[in-house]
Amino acid sequence: MQPLLQSLDPVNNINRDPHGFGLSQATFVNDQASDVQRIYEDLYSKVKNGDLKGVRYLLGINDNDSFSQMQSINIQKIVDEKKNTLLMHAVWKDHTKLFTDLIKYSLQLFGESDTQLWVIQQNDSGNQCMHLATQKGNIAILDAIFKLGIKLDQKTRQGQTTLHIASQSDQPIMLYYLINIAKVNIDITDNDYSTALHLASYSGSEQCAAMLLAWGCKINSKNVYGCTPLHVTAISGEYKITRKLLLYNAKTRLRNKQGKTAYELSVENDFLTISQMIMEYQEGNIKCNNLFGQKNKPRINHKSRLQMYAFILMLILNLIYQILFTLGNNLFGYIQIILDIFEIFLFVYIINSDPGYQIQYKQEGQVFYQILQNNPKKLEICSECETLKAKRSRHCDFCNRCIIVYDHHCPWINNCIGAKNHFLFMIFIWITFLTIGFQLFVSIILFINIIWKQSYVGILSSNLCYWDVFDILFNTLTDLRKYLSISKGVKIEFIVLELLVTLMFFVLLSHLICTQLKNMYYNRTTFERLSKKYRGFNNQQSSLLESSYIESDLNNSNCLKNCSLLLFRNKHSKDYNYVYHDNTSLTTAIIS
Repeated sequence: MQPLLQSLDPVNNINRDPHGFGLSQATFVNDQASDVQRIYEDLYSKVKNGDLKGVRYLLGINDNDSFSQMQSINIQKIVDEKKNTLLMHAVWKDHTKLFTDLIKYSLQLFGESDTQLWVIQQNDSGNQCMHLATQKGNIAILDAIFKLGIKLDQKTRQGQTTLHIASQSDQPIMLYYLINIAKVNIDITDNDYSTALHLASYSGSEQCAAMLLAWGCKINSKNVYGCTPLHVTAISGEYKITRKLLLYNAKTRLRNKQGKTAYELSVENDFLTISQMIMEYQEGNIKCNNLFGQKNKPRINHKSRLQMYAFILMLILNLIYQILFTLGNNLFGYIQIILDIFEIFLFVYIINSDPGYQIQYKQEGQVFYQILQNNPKKLEICSECETLKAKRSRHCDFCNRCIIVYDHHCPWINNCIGAKNHFLFMIFIWITFLTIGFQLFVSIILFINIIWKQSYVGILSSNLCYWDVFDILFNTLTDLRKYLSISKGVKIEFIVLELLVTLMFFVLLSHLICTQLKNMYYNRTTFERLSKKYRGFNNQQSSLLESSYIESDLNNSNCLKNCSLLLFRNKHSKDYNYVYHDNTSLTTAIIS
């Protein structure tokens, strides 16, 4: 199958060799005098070589940006054989000051209208200065063009705009400027009706694709070939962007003009990871939080809410069971009820606990734009939170927030586990484990006693002579015998039900505790341990696991130190907490 999109170089017809254009090839219009011709040639050469001082001298621009003697030079007519203007050469040299000086000179000599026409002049490739500046990533030049009153949605001969070029080359700062400051239409299309999301999906521009999705672009728009962005990722093999599209509820059953779905294209191109993701999404295993790619995803997912309510109901029923059947004049009955009440209060508290949310800057104007410009550590960008991801943090697709030292999202408490509530979570699961473990012990004894009509190791027997070895032990457990005797009055149906439920949760909690203990030993989170960077998974083996920043200097030799780091000290570490304080720098601080 032929590629549906082609990566186009906006300046593919420009000779990038600084000596590629001979002066004899430059065309100078309406200037016949030899001295003027010599000035034009000299100016052309200095602009092409980026000689700012020479250009300012020829144009009569002083150090204070004033004009001493205005030289009547028609700089708008100086072009090379490819119709590249002086402005285009200044842009390609990435020389902002040279570009602005040429603009100032043109405004002074020709006025605003002619200067605007000069700026939007196209070369033989159909590119303008704004397209070259976008490819170079020079926002200052692009901003100078925008301040001239020129819209930045001009198209090249292929129909690409600055937005398409920025998305294709994965320039998040440029993308933010174009959409939020220059107000370029986020869904503008090229000649093939491809949007910026199409090009970002094809070229693997993950950050730009995430930003476009977070800002509410049309996720299911089709290009001239009938392909949506999901079709494009199925062709290009960009599995991370595919996962993002699915999380924003991209439609998987749409067909292109060849009658193929994204799943069929991924199978055809042997991208098993993508095909597995699409299949899991269609079966409901990938949980989506919003509809049709709109912003502001809801905090609670319906499926996780159901699990949370089921867990609350189980705790309440267990408490009622203890009060009705096991409360008596004995120590164990009271211990069980106290544990149940404490667990319910702890459960409510941990549901509303802060796992370590990173600060968001969505409502603070252009702060995110300033953060993007001042990113000395080149940290990963979170477009949903409009902030930089700290080390070991991850964006939770359920909570719609970035979590510091992210461990996992627990569906039973409908909250994330991170640096700030990890210790609280460990207390909760241990108390739950002890409570359920004790209740399982009691249920097993009662079940055996009722089914076989005999006492188990003499606990319920009135005659303990058959178990002389255990006499001393069981004679001291008067409260336990009372507890079991009271519980013996419960019907067999309730005992069987409790046995099955407690056994199920006991097994699950045992596995969870073992996992958490292993994480504490190595100071690793669940997500980091399962990440393909640790397990060595390739894309075909793990479709839903994303890469995470993993520290290279984790200390695996000191168990106590690692436990202390994961449970207590990580939330206070400056390496994992980033706060933007001013407009000039990104500093680190503890998030209070």
